Amino acid sequence: MGWNSWNKSLHVDEALLRHMADAMVSSGMKGAAYEYLIIDDCWQISRDATGNIQADPKHFPSGMKAIWRLRAFQRLKFGIYSDVGEKTCAGRPGSQGHKYQYALQQTAAGRSSSSIEAKHPRAFQSIGLRSVIPLI
Repeated sequence: MGWNSWNKSLHVDEALLRHMADAMVSSGMKGAAYEYLIIDDCWQISRDATGNIQADPKHFPSGMKAIWRLRAFQRLKFGIYSDVGEKTCAGRPGSQGHKYQYALQQTAAGRSSSSIEAKHPRAFQSIGLRSVIPLI
């Protein structure tokens, strides 16, 4: 159990994630088994020249590594969203054609996500199918 940014809004940024991580710990939610901090859609903005998804520098000025360090400091588990299609629900870059590269990018950056949530809303919306790829 935990907190997912999709439940807040499409506006996700560094300050919001820091606030929610702090609130999960200080309110006792972490102690009650709410241990996941999940970034859903709208954290990503584009791809670099090698095809790696890039975080939105306007919303994450310290970079995504700062978020990973925060969750490690607070001993929270972390999840991150991508769409299995070319674009996410909000029109951001998805992982189509880059799934393996995306998983490697997350782990190589020292992010050690507990999971990568991959949705394909257009294909599976009617039955609510989602896949979560555990990273072990």
